[in-house]
Order: sequence, then structure tokens, then C-alpha cells
Amino acid sequence: MGKQAPSTIKQRVALSSVAASVFLIVIKLVVGIATGSLGIISEAIHSMLDLGAALLTYFTVRVSDMPADTRYNYGYGKYESLSALIEAGLLVATSLVIIDKAVLRLFVASVSIEVTWMSFGVMALAILVDASRAKVLARTAKKYNSQALEADALHFSSDILSSSVVIIGLVATRAGFPEADPLSAIAVALLVLTASYRLGRKTVLILLDRAPEGLAEQIRSSTIRISGVTDVHNIRIRHSNSKVFIDMHISVPETLPFKQVHDITERIEQDLSALGYDADVVIHAEPDTATGADQAAGGPGRPAPRASIADVITSHGMKFHDLTIRHTEKRYMIDFHLELPRDLSVEQAHGICDMLEADINRSIPHSVVNIHVEPIDR
Repeated sequence: MGKQAPSTIKQRVALSSVAASVFLIVIKLVVGIATGSLGIISEAIHSMLDLGAALLTYFTVRVSDMPADTRYNYGYGKYESLSALIEAGLLVATSLVIIDKAVLRLFVASVSIEVTWMSFGVMALAILVDASRAKVLARTAKKYNSQALEADALHFSSDILSSSVVIIGLVATRAGFPEADPLSAIAVALLVLTASYRLGRKTVLILLDRAPEGLAEQIRSSTIRISGVTDVHNIRIRHSNSKVFIDMHISVPETLPFKQVHDITERIEQDLSALGYDADVVIHAEPDTATGADQAAGGPGRPAPRASIADVITSHGMKFHDLTIRHTEKRYMIDFHLELPRDLSVEQAHGICDMLEADINRSIPHSVVNIHVEPIDR
């Protein structure tokens, strides 16, 4: 049996949640009506909402993984965020209805509740089903970065809490406190409202294209370490489903050949993928005219470093190539490839690099040296 596509797996998981929601609605309604428990009936209404959310999730994941086209240049991923926002709105509406009915039962019309073994049995069974679905949905949502499945997992997770609250209310009712049932219903609604707020806030921020917290700095730190990049700026990020779209500008020495600039952009994309993002990256490379001039002259008022570095390396009888020098206000960033015999041990090569780094720092104080060792035959 071949490996299934992510979209197929997401659809299968979403469809199984639909079946679980239908099952829970039926058993909760039957027991809630039979016993007169508003807490259990409110849970049945909550499960009806879960059914609508599960259906919405199923149809959403079918659409969201469709490839980009001429109408949707960035793909259909935002449908997942829109679906999650609709689910949050439905949760809020349902919670307000439950609170209204509970307040009426507390202060206007009291209802006799029959607490039986079925009341506890149905809620215990609901917790088992909810826990199973929440675990599968959360794992799949995390693996494929699906907001719609994440929202569905949140529904089932909140059901576990709310079912526990209902059980507490049933225990208190059986002990002679009938007010505990509508109070447990209000507690369920408040839990759902809290989950709705968190879900709604997250999806609104994604729909408004707010960049993920700290990602821009991660991108900047990862990119500036790459040899040949002198500056990183104008980073723009938008999130859509499992993809992150990144638009950024980098500065490179104006003397670099086009092939080397292309290699740098390829390296940037590889490093960003290593951060764990499915990234679609657009990189604008700009010539750094100051670096091109100052690499030869060392910058205004500075000694020329290229000749000094060459003297240090050749004084030890070694060969090098691809020397790149960048400088900031405080230091030089020196990068070069050093040719060493391939039969040297790692310890010997490391010792040579340490020696060269120390000699270069004596010649050019406060420099940061990055040496790439290339093995050659003697």
C-alpha cells in the first residue's frame, strides 16, 4: 500500500471527527432528555456545534491544499483560517444560548432532574471519545500545520473539560443541590467562550497577515551568517495554511559574480527550510557598493585587510581562495577556503585553523574569522 498524500490523511481524520460528533450528539440527547439534565443537553448542543465544525473542517481541508492558480496566487490556505474563525463564532453563539437557558432555570423555572447511571455513563463515554479524537486531530494538525484541524482538536479538547464539569454537576445534584446542574452548564459555556477567544484571536491575526512571533529575527540571524551576505532587511512574512511566504532583501558585495549570488540565495532557502518551515522564499539581492570599495581599501581610515590576510596564510606555506571580507562599524567578518592535505587528522586541521585565526586577529584586531577547509591531494 503506497504512502498517502497529506491532503488525503487530513480529509480522513476530519471525516472521522464527523462520525464521532454524530455519535456523541445522539447519546447525549437521548440521555439528556430522558433525565432532564440541562448540563447533558448543553453538552449535546455543544456536540451539534462540533458536528457543524467537523463538517466545515472536512470541506475546508479538501479545498485548502489545492495548488495556487491565477485567481489565488498564494493558494487556498487562508480557507483554513476562515473556517476556524467561523467555528469560533459558532462557539460564542452556542455558549450565549446555554448561559441564557441556565439563568432562566436558576431564577425563573426550576426543573426536576433524574440522575441515573446513564447520566454518568454517557458523560464518561463522551470523555473517552473526545480524548481519542483530540489526540489524533492535534497530532495531524501539528504534523501538517493545519489550522482547521487544530480548531477541531480544540473543540474536542474543550469537550473533555466541559464533560468533566457536567459530571461534577450531576454528582452535586444527586447530593441534594439541584442548582449545580445549570451552574455546570454555565461553567461549560464559559470554558467554551475562553477557547473561542483564543481560537478567534489566532485566526484573525493570521488573516491579517501578522508575522509569526520571532520568525523575522530567526530569518535575519540565519541569513546574515552566510558567507557573502553583508546585510538583511525588508523582511516580510505572511502565513497561509502550512506555508510561510517570505519576501526579503539581502546585500552582497557588488564584485560577486552572478553564479555566486545565485548560490547564496539557494543556501538561504535551504537554511530556512531547516528551521522547520515550508517556506516559499523570494529574495531580492542588492549590490553593496560600500563593501566592494572597502574590501580593497579596508574602509575609510582603515588598513587594507586583504593583503594582510594573504600574507598571514602564505607565510605558513598554505593556499587559499574565495576570500570574502565584510566589515561593520566595529569589526571585520573574514571568510575564506583553506586548502589542506586530505591525510591530515581532524585534530591537526583544527589546530592549523586556530593558529591562522589567532595570527589574523593579531594582524587585524577584533576580526571574526570563518575558515572552510577543503581537502586536497599532496
